[in-house]
Amino acid sequence: MVGFVNGMHGAVRMLAAAVSLAVAVAGFGTQAQDDRAKYEAAKKEGKLLLYSGRSVEQIQQIVQAFEAKYPGIKVDHFRADLSQVIQRYETEAGAGRPSADVLDLVERRSQALAQKNLATPYKSPLLKDYANDLVAPDGQWTNYAMNLVSFAWNTSKVKPGEEPKTLTDLLDPKWQGRMGFQDPVQGGGSQIWVITLAGVWGEGPWADYMKKLGQQKPKYGAYMQVQNMLTAGEVDVMIAAYPNFLQPTIDKGAPVKWANVDPMVRTFFSLTLAKKPESPKAAELFIDYLLSKDGQDLLAKINQLPIREEAWPPAYQSLKGAKYVAQDWRLEDSKPDFWREKVREYFGSR
Repeated sequence: MVGFVNGMHGAVRMLAAAVSLAVAVAGFGTQAQDDRAKYEAAKKEGKLLLYSGRSVEQIQQIVQAFEAKYPGIKVDHFRADLSQVIQRYETEAGAGRPSADVLDLVERRSQALAQKNLATPYKSPLLKDYANDLVAPDGQWTNYAMNLVSFAWNTSKVKPGEEPKTLTDLLDPKWQGRMGFQDPVQGGGSQIWVITLAGVWGEGPWADYMKKLGQQKPKYGAYMQVQNMLTAGEVDVMIAAYPNFLQPTIDKGAPVKWANVDPMVRTFFSLTLAKKPESPKAAELFIDYLLSKDGQDLLAKINQLPIREEAWPPAYQSLKGAKYVAQDWRLEDSKPDFWREKVREYFGSR
């Protein structure tokens, strides 16, 4: 009798396993069928128009990889600074003329288009594999890569053991006159970095820190100008440096290291599905591709930092588990005149 019962239990377990496998296979098959159907629909559209602020070289690499994976879909693109991309798209959309299918932007710009009702919500099925803090609300846009803000130093000028390890270390008097900083008075990434830290620390501690940082008399310039100063040894330390901009130069031998700083300010590169795309299925397929393993691996190869951690090159492995905070443009927008005046107060005296 015991043997009979055990045999029944074994049969039940085998049946349950078979049912689970069948369900899994059916689910996988359904997804594969959906992907195939989307590709077939995209092939009938035959084309895709991409608006992007990326470099021409990066756009070409992404387009070539996409077209190779999905033959029959031709991708054309318009490339300009993001402000020009947005202006052209909004003008065309207002005139009711055919325009972009997908816009390659940054999250702040994507949110602005969504607020103006100039985007089509789209939730890629691949988003289920990503953490909630990487995913835009209601599929209004799609984050696919990121930019990080830290600080860095020239290893030829700063001896091992003397390098700054925290943001507070940048206030050490020994760094006075030896640091470079993208001019926050002129706006851009450094200004929003400064403002974001106010939301992290609170206005009082933030004001005290930024006042002291300005008193360190950093050398100011455009971002790439300051980064080039760092790699050339013209400054020893760079404030608000982008690891994913610096790493390609490090890989080529530049004597530079960047810090895994707490907090690490993060912003996203994003894709917006246009309001009335002429090729909606090709646009969805393009978004899916950049979220896929192949697309994320490609981004890593072209010196971008994908949002999929598994695709990160070895140089970024130390960032796993880092404390991230989002670039806080909402705080900036809440009282822009106030923040601009504060930035001028702390960093405007030259």
